Amino acid sequence: MSGKGRTRQFYKYDDLHNEIEVYDRFGRHLGVIDARTGDGVPGKGPIPGRSI
Repeated sequence: MSGKGRTRQFYKYDDLHNEIEVYDRFGRHLGVIDARTGDGVPGKGPIPGRSI
């Protein structure tokens, strides 16, 4: 978890694909980030309907 209030994000490790998924404060999927750089992974954006 990082941030406060409106900017809060949750991180979940996906061990099947070895990726870190990011969700907003409402649990909506925001995409996938690179574990080393913290940058978004191209082509791995938000998936509609996916939530925590």
